[in-house]
Amino acid sequence: ADEVTEQECRSSSRVSSVMMFRTLLVSVFLGLQQQGALAAVPADEVTELPGLVGSLPSKMYSGFLTAGPTKRLHYILAESQNDPTTDPIAFWFNGGPGCSSMDGFLYEHGPLRFNPYDGKSAPTLSPFTHSWTKLATMVYVEAPVGVGFSYSTKEDPTSDYQCNDDTTAEDNLMAVQDFFAKFPEYKSNKFYLTGESYAGIYVPTLAEAIIQAELNVNYTGAALKGIAVGNGCTGDEIGICAFGSSTQYTYYTTKYLMQTAFVPDTIKDGITQNCDMDLWAAGGQPTAQCEAVVAKLDALTSPLDTYCVYCDCGQQFPADGGQPVTSSSLSREQMRMPDNKRKQLEEQQQKQKQMQQPDLFEEEVTPNNKDFHPPSSFHAAFPVGTGTSSCIDSDAASARLNKETGQKAVH
Repeated sequence: ADEVTEQECRSSSRVSSVMMFRTLLVSVFLGLQQQGALAAVPADEVTELPGLVGSLPSKMYSGFLTAGPTKRLHYILAESQNDPTTDPIAFWFNGGPGCSSMDGFLYEHGPLRFNPYDGKSAPTLSPFTHSWTKLATMVYVEAPVGVGFSYSTKEDPTSDYQCNDDTTAEDNLMAVQDFFAKFPEYKSNKFYLTGESYAGIYVPTLAEAIIQAELNVNYTGAALKGIAVGNGCTGDEIGICAFGSSTQYTYYTTKYLMQTAFVPDTIKDGITQNCDMDLWAAGGQPTAQCEAVVAKLDALTSPLDTYCVYCDCGQQFPADGGQPVTSSSLSREQMRMPDNKRKQLEEQQQKQKQMQQPDLFEEEVTPNNKDFHPPSSFHAAFPVGTGTSSCIDSDAASARLNKETGQKAVH
C-alpha cells in the first residue's frame, strides 16, 4: 500500500510540475505581448535604413495590409518612443487624393527627417526631435490602392485602381482590421484616425465604416477613440476643396490672407468695400468689382507656399528642431540648373532679400483694372521656383526610396 501511495505521489508531482511549467510559459507569453516585444509579423520589422545617421529611435515595421482579395496597402509602423504598451496608436493618411503618407512619415511628423539635401550625394536621415512618436505609436498608410508602394495583385489592375470615396473607405476598413490581426498587442490601446487635406474625406468615411461594422457586430479592429484632421477637405462643393464648383474656395483663401501682413491695407479695404462676404460665403457669385480687387490679391500672393506661408521656398527644417536652413536646392527647377547659374541665382536672391519692397498697390481699385498685374519689381523678389507647386519638394524621398536598397529596407 505504501508503494502505491508513493507512485501516486510521484505521478501527482509530475502532473503538477507540467502544469506549473505550462502556466509559466503562458505567463511569459502574456508578459512579452503586453510589453509589445512579441510582434505578430517579425518579417515586417525594419532593422536598418540606408542613410540613417545613428540608430532607429524606436521599433519600426513596414509591410502590406490586405484590403480585399487583390488589394495590398503599404504601411509603416513607428512605435512610440515613450510607452508603446499604453500610449495611443494613430493611423495617418495624407490627402490628395493620391498623396503618399510617406510625406507625413518623412517630411512632417514621423520619427525621421532628411538632412539638408544638395541633390547630388545620397540623402541622409536623422531622428526628428518633434515627432509624434514621442507620445504615440504611428501607422502611416498609403491609400487608396495604387498610391506609393500600395498595389494590386491583378494581372490587369485597372479596375482596382479606379477608386472612389466609398471603395476607399471599405478598403481602409479591411486594412485596419488586418493590421490589428497582425498586431493584436495594440488592440487595447486608444485608437485614433488622423490625416490632412483630402483625409478630411478619408478619415470621417473610414470612421463611419468602422462604426457601421461595429453596429453590424462584424468589426474585428480596435475600438475607435477619435479622429483628427488638419486643413481638411469637407467635399467638392463646400470649403477649401470646392475647386471650380463653388466660390467657397476663393472665399476661404481670401479671408485667411486678409488676416496676414502679406496683403496691404489698400487691398484689404478694397475687398471690404467691394465684396459681400456673407453672400460669398454662402456660395454667391462675387461682383465684378469684388473680382477685380481679389485679382490683385491673387497676383500678390501667388508666389507663396500655401502650406508654409512664412517660409522661404526651399527652407529645410533640421531634425534637431533648430533654425531652418535654405539650401541651394530650392526647387526642382533650380536643382536642374547648372551649378554656376544656381549659385548666381542664390546670390541674386540674397541681394533681393535686403531690398525694401515698395508699396505696389497705391492705385484706385476699379472694375477696369481687373487684369492688373504687379510690376516687375515685385516679381523680381520671387524668382523661378516659387509657389506651392515648386515648394513641395519630395526629391530627397524619391532619391532614397527609388533605390533598391531603400525599397528593400522597407520591404
